[in-house]
Amino acid sequence: MAEEETFDERFYYPDGTKKDLDGLKELWKRRVNGEARSLLTDTDWYVVRKSEADKAIPDNISTYRAAVRTKANDLQTAIDNCDTFDKFVALFEPEVDEKGEWAGNPPIADWPTL
Repeated sequence: MAEEETFDERFYYPDGTKKDLDGLKELWKRRVNGEARSLLTDTDWYVVRKSEADKAIPDNISTYRAAVRTKANDLQTAIDNCDTFDKFVALFEPEVDEKGEWAGNPPIADWPTL
């Protein structure tokens, strides 16, 4: 018995039909914002402390928070700039080296770490 072909449900319906590019872009822009918000939540207290007690935010925290916001903005732009379905899907493909081996996270998942 032949294996049934499966499709990545992030981008395709079960029958293999591509999902609407504009809808995918809006969905993933919301997910990017949610991921940025989630990553920033753990360090929000530094910002509150600065506001309430005028205690400095450590440089590594400020740098991290700026990097998260920059990454979110860059991803929003990258998503907006995808004028084809294939360009959009490429945001989810891991980087590979010249040997075809894994060389890094896909752009959509390559977030800064603290």
